[in-house]
Amino acid sequence: MEPFRITLELAEPVLVNRSGVSVSFDGLLAHLNFLRTGDAATAHRSLPLADTGGIHQGSELLFLGPVMRRKVPWVMNPRWDRFHHGELVDKRGKPRKRMTARNEFKPTRDDYVAVSARRAFFIGVGDVGAIEALMNGLDAVGKKSRSRGFGRLAESVRIDPLDDAPDGIGYSDFERRPIRVVPVGIWERLQLPTEDVSFGPARPRLPRWATEDELCALPASHVIEPHELHRIGL
Repeated sequence: MEPFRITLELAEPVLVNRSGVSVSFDGLLAHLNFLRTGDAATAHRSLPLADTGGIHQGSELLFLGPVMRRKVPWVMNPRWDRFHHGELVDKRGKPRKRMTARNEFKPTRDDYVAVSARRAFFIGVGDVGAIEALMNGLDAVGKKSRSRGFGRLAESVRIDPLDDAPDGIGYSDFERRPIRVVPVGIWERLQLPTEDVSFGPARPRLPRWATEDELCALPASHVIEPHELHRIGL
C-alpha cells in the first residue's frame, strides 16, 4: 500500500448530491467492482485501499478552483419495460389510451448539484496497480455519469505516487484537514487535529444506502484553489 494522487481532466460538469457531498473514492471503486461483477452485495468488499476500522483511506473528489455550481433537477420517468403486459391493455385486450403512474412506477424528482471545473483529484493510500486495473477505461465520474452531458473525462486517469505524505493521508490532506467523512473515534485515534474541524452526522461506511449515520469529521470544502495545491502534494 502506498500514497497516491489521481488526476482527472474534466470535459463536463460533475453531478454531486444536493447536500454538497462529493464523489467518494471508495464508492467509485465499489461501483466499478459492481459493473464488472454484477454483484451489489460484494462490490464494496476487498477494495484496493488501506483502511482503519473499515473506513477506507481515500478522499472524496476534490475540484481545482475556480468552480461553478448550479442546481440540476432530475426526473426519473417510468420505463415501459417495467410494466406488466396486463397493465398496458384493458379488460377487452385493447391498448389503454391513458395510464396513471402509481406506486413504484410513479415518476420521481431529485435534485443534484452540477460542479463545473477543469480538473479534479483523489488522494489516498492503496494498491496502485490494482487501482489502475480497476479504473482502466473509466470515462466518467459522478451521479448519472453514464447519462449524456455529465461527468465525462477529457483524458484517461493519471495516477502518481505521493512523496512525503503525512500519516492519515486520504482521510486528511497535507495540512491535515478532512477530505472525506471520518468517524470521530477514528479521527481522534489517528491524532488528527480537532480544532477548526466541523463534526456532524454522515454515512462513512459502504454500502451507504444500508448503513447508519455516525458522528464524523466533515470536509469544509471540496475545492482546492490554485494557491493551495500543496494540500494534495503539488
